[in-house]
Amino acid sequence: MISSDIDAIFKARDITLICVATPLNLSISIFGLYRLVGWPSLVAASILVVSLLSSLYTARAMARAQLKVRDAQDSRISLVSEDLSLIKAIKYFAWEQYASDKIQAARRFEQKYIWKHVVLNTIISVLNASFPYVALLSIFVTRVMIQKKPLPASLAFATVGLIKNIRNRLNMASFLSRNVTAAMIAFKRLDGYYGRCQPLQQHPLGPLQIRGGSFAPSGSASFKLEDITVDFVEGGLNTVTGPSGSGKTTLLLSLLGETVQEGGRVTRPKDVGYAPQTAWLQNDTIKNNIILEEAFEPARYRRVVQCCCLEFDFDQLPAGDETIAGENGTTLSGGQRARVSLARAFYSKAPVLLLDDIFSALDAKTAAGIWEHSFCSDLLKGRTVVLVTQVPWIAAQSDLEVILSNGQTQSVEQHLGVTRRPVSVEIALATDSGLRDGGNGGENGKPVPPTVEKDRSVDAVDAEMRARGAARRIYGKYIAYWGHPIFVVICIATLVIGAATIPLGNLWLAKWTEDGEQNPDIDVPYYLSIYCAIIAAEVVMSNIPLIMSKYGGWVAARTIHAQLVQSIMNAPLSWFTEIPVGRVLNRFSRDMASLDNNLPYLANMVLWLGISLVYRLLAISSVLPIFAVPSTVVCVIGVFVGEMYTRTGVILRRLDSSTQSPVFSQFVDTLTGLAVVRAREGMPEKFGMILMERLLLWSTAAESLYNANRWVAVRIDLATSLVTLGAGIIALAKADSTPAGLIGFSLANATGLSQTIIFLVRSMNDLEIELQSFDRLQEYLELKSEDASDDPLPEEGAPDSEGGPVIPLNWPQNGEIEFQDVTIRYEDKGPDILSNINLKLRSGERVAVVGRTGSGKSTLVLSLLRFTHIASGKILFNGVDISKVPRRRLRQAVTIIPQEPVLFSGTVGSNLDPTGSVPEETLQNVIDSTKTIASFQHRRSSRESSDSEESDTSARQQEGTEPPGPHTLESGFGAGENFSHGQRQVLSLCRALVRKSNLMLLDEATANMDHETDRAIQEILGREVEGGDQNRTLVTIAHRLKTIFNYDKVVVMAEGKIIETGSPGDLYQAQGVFYEMVEHSGDRDVFRAL
Repeated sequence: MISSDIDAIFKARDITLICVATPLNLSISIFGLYRLVGWPSLVAASILVVSLLSSLYTARAMARAQLKVRDAQDSRISLVSEDLSLIKAIKYFAWEQYASDKIQAARRFEQKYIWKHVVLNTIISVLNASFPYVALLSIFVTRVMIQKKPLPASLAFATVGLIKNIRNRLNMASFLSRNVTAAMIAFKRLDGYYGRCQPLQQHPLGPLQIRGGSFAPSGSASFKLEDITVDFVEGGLNTVTGPSGSGKTTLLLSLLGETVQEGGRVTRPKDVGYAPQTAWLQNDTIKNNIILEEAFEPARYRRVVQCCCLEFDFDQLPAGDETIAGENGTTLSGGQRARVSLARAFYSKAPVLLLDDIFSALDAKTAAGIWEHSFCSDLLKGRTVVLVTQVPWIAAQSDLEVILSNGQTQSVEQHLGVTRRPVSVEIALATDSGLRDGGNGGENGKPVPPTVEKDRSVDAVDAEMRARGAARRIYGKYIAYWGHPIFVVICIATLVIGAATIPLGNLWLAKWTEDGEQNPDIDVPYYLSIYCAIIAAEVVMSNIPLIMSKYGGWVAARTIHAQLVQSIMNAPLSWFTEIPVGRVLNRFSRDMASLDNNLPYLANMVLWLGISLVYRLLAISSVLPIFAVPSTVVCVIGVFVGEMYTRTGVILRRLDSSTQSPVFSQFVDTLTGLAVVRAREGMPEKFGMILMERLLLWSTAAESLYNANRWVAVRIDLATSLVTLGAGIIALAKADSTPAGLIGFSLANATGLSQTIIFLVRSMNDLEIELQSFDRLQEYLELKSEDASDDPLPEEGAPDSEGGPVIPLNWPQNGEIEFQDVTIRYEDKGPDILSNINLKLRSGERVAVVGRTGSGKSTLVLSLLRFTHIASGKILFNGVDISKVPRRRLRQAVTIIPQEPVLFSGTVGSNLDPTGSVPEETLQNVIDSTKTIASFQHRRSSRESSDSEESDTSARQQEGTEPPGPHTLESGFGAGENFSHGQRQVLSLCRALVRKSNLMLLDEATANMDHETDRAIQEILGREVEGGDQNRTLVTIAHRLKTIFNYDKVVVMAEGKIIETGSPGDLYQAQGVFYEMVEHSGDRDVFRAL
């Protein structure tokens, strides 16, 4: 909407030409016709009125089709935007083809209406091209057949000139009216969007408290907070605890006014600092993310950085706190993102801080440090803190503890006289907490690549500002997308024939008038019929290539979009961390719109005008060569002015595109962190000003491009006027010695030549500018694929050099994994991250990977999915070297449950099985298997027995245990809305169970969950592995040592190497590194029992 609709409104800027200039020009032309031929001009005027009414009627149908196109385009861009934001999950699960098919289905729906719009647009073009000639012929027929008057050359060519002027004005009016119609549709869509927007709930100013409040996450949400009454302690620490899905995040959002308030009263101070559970970071430096448009205070900043334990991280990052965080903080680990988000809240001077489960992303050592330096110091003195947490020792030291359960307050307990004290790491892990053990530290599977260069982090070079080749080469590439070469040849052939009819018509009219002057008794019907045949041929042969070019453009856009989607989906994951989402969306929106609308028309126009120019030059030179003098002058002026304009215009177009991308990025960034921005006093206005500044920069580039168009138009119009004047002078000089018909022919062609040059120069320049869109798309079509650098990969069942299959059929048949002296890098030429890894995991084992921050745990797991580069050695999966297996095939055989749960827009069923290959009964059984997890309650599919459902519902209501947020497999939602973080993670677990892979990977998947939910998930996974006929292997990056005491094997890592391997009991008894980790945790009693 911010792209296509705003662009449509901008293109309607010339509405004054429709309202003033066009009617005035048409009136003068029709008046001139009347003075020239008398009442036959009224017949012509009537025909033109019919033409106008027909065009208006067709334009209304076009407007309806355009509205459908806009809506379909919005749906497609929304899908693209969602897939780009969730690309990591798409890569994890090898869902590239599914995502591509979904986008392509939306594109096919869009193109259906685009073609309807093209057909209606072509009808208008045919009407505008045909009716003026019908009007011309009506004048000639009336004069020579009804009035029986002669047709002198002066009258004939003057009439032709006026009719062609009327035709040009009608074409322009039609084009501008379509732009105005598109703008009106855009206004209507924007108005509808504004009407659907719900204003932010503005709570009265006062102390932070809720009285009898009832809140829903959205108007359609089934889960609600009900009868909430809390008086938060001012200037104190208030904690909110409860199981996953109990409504903790919803409570914080309700304090911010981001939910639907259905009852009660809320008061709060105006300025609030908010740190969400999923950290929000802008694609800016870490420093700017922390200060967030506030004044920079060095001393305050240094203390906040120290209190959030970020000093060590800044020393390790390539550019310190000037490192670019990337889209959604992709260049930082999960723990780093959480601490930067917390630092932003601390740096603010808001009297109230709402912190949503910030400690769950931290290891115990970091959490203890932040607790000591922040919560036990005067940093938060006088500030009211509401902290969502699963850490019991934190809740015990709070001034007020709110416990939620099932959307209601289970208890509100005030702790009088409490004194907050620092805790050791041992104490931090001594209870069932939401903290991770020392083996984590925030590593989330995407550590910061050490090969990232500082300069690139600080100031990435905008590739959009570079030229990529000559226009002719690009033009040829684009034409090749139209379809079969024969189709292109036929299109050009019809152009050549159609363009020849223009001078031929004028030449025949010259012969007719000249013969009529010499012999008044000529066979008028003969001359008239041939002239009518030539005009009919011109109309037909000029519209056939127009239709063919638009069809060819439609096919080209379809092909390029399909290739673009495929290329983006096949790009390596690292590419998405370097390219802003706004830039990619610009390719799918504005650049594709150029292919849909502008390029086919301009490609046809340039060919038509180029061929017409050649014919006109030949006609003038062969009949009256002296008229070639002014024609040559205008050609030279046109080429000179066009060259100057092209140099500037191409650069301005690139500026226009490159300044538009930051607008998209800023818009998407702000929408993602809207709750954070709106919580702060004055921050929405500041972000509005940032967006306005970027919009101003974009509009300046767009205005410069528009002014450049006006510049070239004025100069070529002036050149045309001079040529017309020169041709008139020559005509007067030659009047006595040259037949009037030939003078009229040459004068008409000289004037027509100047107009052809005008439109050709402008069309060529516009084409070259629009081809930049195609060129930018070509750049994306040539992206390096994930498997591009590998040797050709074999098909499943294909034989190797020894005759055996490289990838056996029905591979893999078990979950056995073996690392053979493996060295891992992030990039081919980067440093070693893992060195000399030798490890064998037997099928049916449950394996835990533990280690300190940066030890390489996540890298080890990601190497099983080939997200890293294997520098040496082999990784065997069920006896097959995974480097020989296509990445997509490998990832289909493996299931990962990532730390950050991901849900797509759709239904519960489509999220569990996007491919639709799993029976519904199986999906329902998997969901039923999670009924032991309290945070995820559900009801059975709506297709099942309603009697059973009603009975269950009645029983639950009688017991007072109506579950929050019931959903069926058909329940729809958008990207996980109406689900808490814990519920989303349970759905991720269900998705993994549905896949039934022989190898399951857990990358700290339960780190943000309460202990009971974590335990329940571990039990389900244990049953799944044990019930897999010993063919299923589970690899877990552990964050709580207690949950792995019954695992078969523990792998201890440090500094990219495996230092210990064995069963939990054996490693504990060996009293090595694992023993030290256990002894420093709160789980020593569990392991001593082993």
